[in-house]
Amino acid sequence: MTRPAATRTGRDEKRTNVTQVETRPVAQQEWVAGLSEILGPDRVVAGAYDLIAQTASMSPVRPVPVLARPRTAAQVAGVLRLAAEIGTVPPVHAYSTGRSWGMGSRLPALGPVTALDLADLRLIRALDTGRGFAVIEPGVTQAELAAALDGTERMLNVTVSSAHTSVIGNLMDRGVGLRHQRTEDVLGLEVVLPGGETVRLGWWPEGGRSAVYRHGLGPDLLPAFVQSNLGVVTAAVVRLLPRPESSRLVQFGVPAGRLEQAMDEVHRWVSQGLCSGVVKVYNPAAAVPYGARSDSYLAHVVVDGPAPYVEAVSRLLIDQALACGHFDDVDLGRQAGRTAEQRDLDTRVTESYLGDPDPSDKLFTAKMGVPVAEIDSRIGFLMYLPLIPFTGQDIRAVADLIHAVGEARCGVTFNAIEPDVIDCVVTVRFDRTDESRAAAYRTLDALRADLADRGYLPYRLGIDQAGDFADLVDPAVRGLVDRVRTALDPTGVIAPGRYAGRTTTP
Repeated sequence: MTRPAATRTGRDEKRTNVTQVETRPVAQQEWVAGLSEILGPDRVVAGAYDLIAQTASMSPVRPVPVLARPRTAAQVAGVLRLAAEIGTVPPVHAYSTGRSWGMGSRLPALGPVTALDLADLRLIRALDTGRGFAVIEPGVTQAELAAALDGTERMLNVTVSSAHTSVIGNLMDRGVGLRHQRTEDVLGLEVVLPGGETVRLGWWPEGGRSAVYRHGLGPDLLPAFVQSNLGVVTAAVVRLLPRPESSRLVQFGVPAGRLEQAMDEVHRWVSQGLCSGVVKVYNPAAAVPYGARSDSYLAHVVVDGPAPYVEAVSRLLIDQALACGHFDDVDLGRQAGRTAEQRDLDTRVTESYLGDPDPSDKLFTAKMGVPVAEIDSRIGFLMYLPLIPFTGQDIRAVADLIHAVGEARCGVTFNAIEPDVIDCVVTVRFDRTDESRAAAYRTLDALRADLADRGYLPYRLGIDQAGDFADLVDPAVRGLVDRVRTALDPTGVIAPGRYAGRTTTP
């Protein structure tokens, strides 16, 4: 049972309606003039700026008095150095391509800010398929890196989002790929600190170490810059995965009434190493684009390896699914009733697991209903991402909670990112009207409160839930984060309100 919305109103208003940070008077002319000198006058937009205001989540607009578009990492360092020198500028909010749909897109958690658009930092600085790494900048998309790897023995761990999303932008917020969580692929980061100093953390090809090993000697500071506002990342060393010799997608329908038992069986498969990559389970609302039955969940399982191994393990999974009786439409991809379009989508799913994110975005467009360029203007949806234990009982409990708050609104994907952990992606769709938007936010607020009450906490936060960080993280840890941030950024130059206890600048 969900609690009445009225019992949560005060807490939710605190979390979602605070969109403006307190700032000192801004030396706007000096700031804009300095930015123009560093970047060029054509790369700076001053005054009212609404190009980043439109979002799929229809989030309340935060003030963005200045937009800056650097082209190089050196220019980013110059921007932050200038901010430290002037000391009265709006904090800097950096984004890669801004396609964080459902979580705020390009908007900051708090405003006013100077928006730092990193989409034009598009270099693939290095590519080594022998040792398995690429050095890329924030504007490099999944499609661009995958194209550079075409025909090689290496592949990118891609996500099921658009091919035209930033690799770095996604991994810096702990995005999930089809092989594992993308933070596992981060070997090194180039970070510009608030005063303009550039540091390289983790492993770098010119660092004198031949073995590609991210941890090195001493304290590992690399994770501290993931999901943080401690600096601006201008490049990353990304691990490239070996490309499988052979791969096969096996699909299973799961009747809603057998979800708990079926997921316990899938957990057994995963824990015994029978599945490759991330097993994905879609609820009926999310499974529709894949041609699944409207009353059934859909499981995607991929098996990789030499062709005989793939054939043998696929056959074993199919036989066990049939024997246990918890699945229907076993091996959905081979059903004679599949249309040519559905079989094409099956192929695109398999190719995504093999590192091809499909630059045409056909599958992603089929799921979203509109082309990528129109998502922020034509559709409305919110996302929430809790972690849950990989047990049938927990998956069933979350499915029941979602049903209680309005299942028709919610698409859900259960991603098995580890043998004992599920990344649960909840999407709430709505029409782009104020009334529908308000109803969707109420649905999401009720769901996140009930999930939190049961210990199902999020691992990523959208900008409208940024205040949840202060409530969900241990106060001692929150205090430590604040002390580290104050040491690195005493004037509050970077991204106020993102994964930080403090929500105003000093």
